[in-house]
Amino acid sequence: MKTEIKLIKKGQYLVDIMDFIPANAIIRKTLPGIGATTLEITAKRHSIIIEPNVPVIEGKQKKHLEILGVKEGVTRQAIVAYLEGDVEFKKIITTPESYHKVQGAFRQLRINYLEDYFFLFDECERIAQDIDYRETIDAPMDDFWKFKNRSFISATPIQPTSKEFKMQGFTNIVIQPDYDFKQDITIWKTPNVLAMVKESLKRILSDRTHIVDTHCYFINSMDMIHCIIKDLKIKDISNIYCSAGAVKKFKALEYENTFSSLTPTLNTFNFFTSRFYSAVDIELPTKPHVTIVTDTEFAPHTMVIPQTESVQIVGRFRNGVKSIEHITNVNSLIPYKSIETVKKEIQEGYIIYKMLQDFLNGVITEVSKTVINDVLDRLPFAQLLTPDQTNINWFKYENKLLDQMTMNTYHDLPYLINAYQDSKNFNVKDLDFNTFNFDDKKYFRQTRSNKKEERKEIVAQLDAMDLTVIDENVYEIESLAREDELIVSAYLKLGKDFIEKVDYNEHDIRIALHKKAFEDKKTTLPEMDAILDIFVVGRSYTENEIKTMLNKINLQFSIGQKATATDFLEGGYFHLSERKNIYGKKGEDGKIPKGYTIISARMSKKKLGQGAGVYIANKKSDGFVIK
Repeated sequence: MKTEIKLIKKGQYLVDIMDFIPANAIIRKTLPGIGATTLEITAKRHSIIIEPNVPVIEGKQKKHLEILGVKEGVTRQAIVAYLEGDVEFKKIITTPESYHKVQGAFRQLRINYLEDYFFLFDECERIAQDIDYRETIDAPMDDFWKFKNRSFISATPIQPTSKEFKMQGFTNIVIQPDYDFKQDITIWKTPNVLAMVKESLKRILSDRTHIVDTHCYFINSMDMIHCIIKDLKIKDISNIYCSAGAVKKFKALEYENTFSSLTPTLNTFNFFTSRFYSAVDIELPTKPHVTIVTDTEFAPHTMVIPQTESVQIVGRFRNGVKSIEHITNVNSLIPYKSIETVKKEIQEGYIIYKMLQDFLNGVITEVSKTVINDVLDRLPFAQLLTPDQTNINWFKYENKLLDQMTMNTYHDLPYLINAYQDSKNFNVKDLDFNTFNFDDKKYFRQTRSNKKEERKEIVAQLDAMDLTVIDENVYEIESLAREDELIVSAYLKLGKDFIEKVDYNEHDIRIALHKKAFEDKKTTLPEMDAILDIFVVGRSYTENEIKTMLNKINLQFSIGQKATATDFLEGGYFHLSERKNIYGKKGEDGKIPKGYTIISARMSKKKLGQGAGVYIANKKSDGFVIK
């Protein structure tokens, strides 16, 4: 693809160097906050702008009253009313998941939107970054290729692997600052992240009555945020910004200053989850101190990509920042692989997948076909395919590479430093801080309230609905499923009586859902499904826990033999760490037990028995782990 360089001076915005955003281009802004979305909103043409998250849309709506923000709760008829209104140049800003409503409104009014509208996908790298847990984030791409005028834009775009961009004549446009725009960042490496964060806050709190600066912490973990605020007793001077679902959980713990949208002013201390990592404009009269917090062991979902997410985090503050720090640990147990190795593994996966497909074409009996199809569905390569399983979804392919790149980054400190230097946005100072050498886990306090009581309440709400007319209750079911996907699925598929019979035991429910899927002929491999479902990647298990859980699964599926931890190793379902001490647990002899950490799954978990069939649940947002 051809590349064009456009220079920008310090203090300039995009409007100062171009009249409009060019079509059929991948635009690297390099600098967040230089007015790309504003340029498109004020352009004299009709526009559709895709933004990654709701807070971005809400922020733009406050500044530009003539635009329509489309998100959950905005109906197709509301979009129709806007399109029929008297705004001269229509400006629709929508999340990827709500784009189908925009599409439906255009079709209802028979508007030739593919010709008449400019289509802009903002913060475009989020498609590849988030597609593993936002299954429909790439849905607008079906239309994207049909638009006459369309572009990708971001300060940190990922160069797409799809050849479609080159085939359709796209150009790379780089907005290049003509000045040194690097910012200083200090990386604090510590074996105990939580203690280090608390220690840094204690220094700020040494004279609590004279704190003059604003401090912003970007931590994608409810548990960590809860620990910090509770232990330091700073509820009254702290704001938390997170998803609507997380707001409910924090409110239940009496955190009143919790919001799903930005507030007009910030507090002394402000904690942001990943919902606010990109695109949101945070405008302050002063420059804040920014701290990024990651924990590779106890909260792996907090790991950020320095080349994209760290750049975006710092770029949220339109008036600049006073200082930038990243507090983290590293983890040599994270498996390191070169990106070329991952690409070769994917290619080998394709060969295996194709061989099985070819073999399937020669199979005669329906039973054999079903078994082979089940195996095909669980091959890692199958997870990279489009829904019709005919082509590679290139965003899923890029996501696979990004996952490995992230793991490599936190394998050791030099890799993390190199990633920051590779971003071209930071001058790095690193400090190895080894004061806190004690185990971090016992200092965590989980934000989860009584899960059983929460699930009883959801069951009671479902029980009050007339599910013989499920279409009339879709919205309510979707809402409950976002709170707890598992219990909604269990109620719809197994019934209230079963849930109460097993006293809401999670493992029993999961196993029963897989048995039900087997009975309904939706799987021929229920034991595999149960093992892949019950054992959680990233978690550590003692050998006794492994044996107990395997025996429970064997008993449920009428497998006679008694299980051992060796079966787990030889089963080949997971990549495991070396045998090690599992701290925080006691063995039968009172000593620290041995066990393994699950690094990754060798086979893909087929989503069976979970899901009401009418919703898509977000499993990663705010660092929640569905257990």
